[in-house]
Amino acid sequence: MKNLLVLFRDGIKKNYKAGLVLQLLALGIVLTYYFIPSFQTVLNRIGALKAHYGFRYSAVATMIFGGGIPFLILLASGQIPKGRSWKDLLFFVCFWSWKGVEVDAFYRLQALIFGKDPGFLVVAAKVFVDQFIYGPIWAAPTMMLFYLWKDTGYSFSGMKEAFSEESFLMRVLSVLIPNLIVWIPAVSIIYSLPVDLQLPLFNIVLCFWALILNFVASPGKKGVQK
Repeated sequence: MKNLLVLFRDGIKKNYKAGLVLQLLALGIVLTYYFIPSFQTVLNRIGALKAHYGFRYSAVATMIFGGGIPFLILLASGQIPKGRSWKDLLFFVCFWSWKGVEVDAFYRLQALIFGKDPGFLVVAAKVFVDQFIYGPIWAAPTMMLFYLWKDTGYSFSGMKEAFSEESFLMRVLSVLIPNLIVWIPAVSIIYSLPVDLQLPLFNIVLCFWALILNFVASPGKKGVQK
């Protein structure tokens, strides 16, 4: 219990500033969408692309925003280990392409179950399922495992050694708690947009989240942290 409280306290301390920046960014986009017609037109065109290309859009866009842009900036700043750039690029491309399709499918399922109306009760239900069911049971554990595999040089023996130093549960919580602090407000804002614009906004927040974690929230620590 004590370790959990320490983890929660450290998560707030390290990530609240980054989270606030991201939440203000997402809120600004949503308010601009609803109150500035010209900006709404631009976003609706993006939404039309998303609707037309479906999962192909989700895979490519999330790969670019979640993997491609952060990878290029990490590479330029010397945060990618020498001799591993092509492996890491392949990792980012594959992982975030898959994650884009997964998140899009999850958003569609949420809309099917709870509806598309951005009312308070609908948004609250989606946020609860997103952050307290999907996140702890699937999203955080899989992300932790894949990134641990990458960070140990794509070595399963290295992963085994890492788990001997820190348990699976604590590693999942180290991913989950910071994400809850940042993403509960962020997904509340995301779910207030029309369905076809939810993934594009998710991608924008995701991109800045990855970059902030590396350059603001945890300076000096190598590799993308999730």
